[in-house]
Amino acid sequence: MSSNIHSSPLCGCWYTLAGPRNPYYSLQPQRAWLPQRGMKSHTVIKDVTSRTVLTQIFSNDSNEQLKNIAYSFPLYDGVSVVSFTATIGDVKIHGVVKEKQQARREYREAVDKGSKAGLLEQAHESSDTFVTSIGNVPAGSKVIIEVIYVGELKHDAQHNGIRFTIPSSIAPRYGPTPSDMATAPTLHKTTDAIEVVVDFESPEGCPIQHLISPSHFIAVGIGRTSTMGPTVHLANRGYATLSLDTTVLDKEFVFIASIKDGDNPKALLETHPNIPNQRALMATLVPRFNITPSYGEIVFIVDRSGSMGGKIDLVIKAMTILLKSLPVGVKFNICSFGSHHAFLWPESKSYNDTSLNSAINHVSAFHADFGGTEMYRPVQATISQRFTDMPLDAIVLTDGQIWELAPLLQLIRNATVNNNCRFFSLGIGSGASTALVEGIATAGNGFSQFVAEGEQMDTKMVRLLKGALVPHINDYRLEVKYKHDDFEMIDSVREASKVRIEMPATTTSKNVSKPSISFFNEEIGLEKDPAMTSDGTNSDRFAHLPVISSPSVIQAPYQIPPLYSFSRTTVYILLGPETYDKTPEALVLRATCSDGPLELEIKVEDVGKGETIHQLAAKKAVSELETSGGWLSAATDKADGTLLKNKHPGRWDEIVEREAVRLGVKYQIAGRWTSFVALEGDAKHETVVVGTKPSLSFDPTIESFDPTIESQDANFDFDMGASAMLAIPRQFQFQPPSSATPPGGQHTRYRRVSSSPSFRPSNMFKQARSAMGSAASAIFNKRNNGEGGVEEAAVASPYMECKKTRRPRRLASREDSDHPPKRVLHRLTRAASGRSMEASVSFECVQSPSEMQAPINANVDRSVALREVVRMQKSDGSWDWSAALLTLLGVVLDPRKQDAVVVTALAIAFLQKHGAHNAETWELIVQKAKNWLAQQQGVDVDKEISDAEKIIETATPDWSR
Repeated sequence: MSSNIHSSPLCGCWYTLAGPRNPYYSLQPQRAWLPQRGMKSHTVIKDVTSRTVLTQIFSNDSNEQLKNIAYSFPLYDGVSVVSFTATIGDVKIHGVVKEKQQARREYREAVDKGSKAGLLEQAHESSDTFVTSIGNVPAGSKVIIEVIYVGELKHDAQHNGIRFTIPSSIAPRYGPTPSDMATAPTLHKTTDAIEVVVDFESPEGCPIQHLISPSHFIAVGIGRTSTMGPTVHLANRGYATLSLDTTVLDKEFVFIASIKDGDNPKALLETHPNIPNQRALMATLVPRFNITPSYGEIVFIVDRSGSMGGKIDLVIKAMTILLKSLPVGVKFNICSFGSHHAFLWPESKSYNDTSLNSAINHVSAFHADFGGTEMYRPVQATISQRFTDMPLDAIVLTDGQIWELAPLLQLIRNATVNNNCRFFSLGIGSGASTALVEGIATAGNGFSQFVAEGEQMDTKMVRLLKGALVPHINDYRLEVKYKHDDFEMIDSVREASKVRIEMPATTTSKNVSKPSISFFNEEIGLEKDPAMTSDGTNSDRFAHLPVISSPSVIQAPYQIPPLYSFSRTTVYILLGPETYDKTPEALVLRATCSDGPLELEIKVEDVGKGETIHQLAAKKAVSELETSGGWLSAATDKADGTLLKNKHPGRWDEIVEREAVRLGVKYQIAGRWTSFVALEGDAKHETVVVGTKPSLSFDPTIESFDPTIESQDANFDFDMGASAMLAIPRQFQFQPPSSATPPGGQHTRYRRVSSSPSFRPSNMFKQARSAMGSAASAIFNKRNNGEGGVEEAAVASPYMECKKTRRPRRLASREDSDHPPKRVLHRLTRAASGRSMEASVSFECVQSPSEMQAPINANVDRSVALREVVRMQKSDGSWDWSAALLTLLGVVLDPRKQDAVVVTALAIAFLQKHGAHNAETWELIVQKAKNWLAQQQGVDVDKEISDAEKIIETATPDWSR
């Protein structure tokens, strides 16, 4: 990481020119880019998993055959590529997963023979980047690349839903760029188009609450998916479409779906359709803890490199909320980093008014002026100077622009081995590397969050802080409960990791009588080196390794990571053929903490045959093998109980690689050590396409999601069939997203688009676009959500919200003594810097169009007023009386009542009322204030707040008039 390289987006198809165009200007080989003629992404989301078919068309417009072209593209870290197909001219070839070196060898041999071939590999330097190589592309022909990938979706804290992302490009990263990802010119743009279709299916009884995109304008429909017929309406089906008249996706596409009871725990059992007696379990839950917080040391590690320039204001706002949310009893510090790093204090300080004010002033002066991005040293310094008598929780904020990950992640992994350190991460902006952000959280036993351009990060930052306050627990264990009370514990995973070890034949037959070998063999010529004679194992590069039996049960991750309230955790179990005679009934999750035992039982639902859960489980297991050895790290020899890694230290890396290859080939997933290779002339790979034209149209019969065979008594519904309606604004005017002053008071009328057999989501979008221009039970506490359903979907602009709201006027600047000083008024009347672009359909949208107004000014002024009230809070959670505060609250008090208890109760009531729409942002701040009231002698907290609520209810703050 010695140099800072900022390049154009490295997503596209190119070939290397014979020599540099200008050797005096650049010694790097020059790339010539193939024009992209179209792109379509079709995703089917079921619950928390996704399956995407990505199709892209490129053309060779040159007059000669191209022997080798390359295509690099970014994917979300953790996704698993499960299919690769390339159509080169009139030949369609299908990829098969093989060991990486074997795949490369077969690809090179095919290309050298003049055959058409394809190779898809994961970039070694970054797990969220894949590289495709295509061989022998005829002049004037088209290349159609189709990649199918599956993924486990992240939980979005801001919207309490699932988050699906399509990256737009390989983000500019700091450090040397890999040779096959060299800096390249801007992509050749064409007049063709991008089409993105997302079909969403939630479990039966979990109706969709809203579908939004904070990144793009989308057309949405509730009641059916894009491939369903028009006659049936289902509340748990929906879709979204995006169409662009360009082949360049200027920023990542983000899709968020929220459903009723979507965070309830689930355990799904899937049977593999092709591997006999092979099953897989997926357990997923979003815990809700009610246990005593941990007060240790918290360090914020904040990226202030040059690339954070446009995001630093959001960081300042979010950091202010975080600092105010810290509880009394913690120690804290702030580390800024870029090409160098600096701490606010040499060591963390106790949280009090002095340290809080110092930190607030420090954060307020933040600029993106720390140069490049060097993350290893600040993380190393944070670990080395920590207090060793208390737990450390580090929260990293970054836009994720580095290449070298392994040393950093290993540093974090080593620090967290005794569970006394944890790392959390927030990826900021559309260029945040998922490999880095997710890697920090995974290696650090924490969790991660992402915010896209324009998204507010307050709630997500508060969730990270709440995670950091969860006590350190490291004895999570999972048990599989079978019918007839037959338990198999996945502490029996530990039992399953006791393996049989056999040495290869060449090392186990030393005592067997063998014929003598002559020291002088006349049949060996001088030109042949005996040392290079084949040992007969060239076809298997792992033949020299000890043979290890496969476990009957593989859990991934092998060690269950810490659970955090409102953060999704997913655990997979691969059940081998040895377990097929037993039927899983439930999964039991257990742990212990200082408050008592934790336990949760999750009923298993059979979803029939399919591959998706198997592929996600295999990907998780392989990823663990690649980074920490996975289940092999705890594998022991059944004979003597010795750890495998201690018994064969010299072969350990090869043993791990072999297991990763075994899983990759078995379940057909690409990874660090496995690749897809597609060869012309191989029956496994080839299909000849005669007399057809490349098309971006998707065949509705393409498997939208495996499993395709369902259990009749399964509660999780994989059926299809519904209808959808789309409400389109007949007239709507709005300012561009970059406008500093959004419009207000504009009414929108809606008309209904009838569903018909000819109905196409993409056509709808084009029309819309033109119109718009529990101790034991505490691990999971159920809550009741409101019932409701959605019948209409809206195509919304960035500045439209479907809520009945009175549009306020701006806060006026007055010099009366009972009003805040000018500096406060300036903060309150300052225009918003931007607004999230959320095209949403939600229950609030089902109301009379005449009642709908754009409450933008109210939101802006209210948000700033809330922040100003929070800014005035002291470190112990109380507020002091001040004229400025009372003006913000809209309250006139009798001087005899102007004490801290009364004012604090009023501030609590104010935040609870006016901040109800974003309550989680202020949750820790309000709780700290309530704790302070409870510590005051003779104070009835509930009564004080109740009295304050009555006053606030009738108060009229200046900004709301």
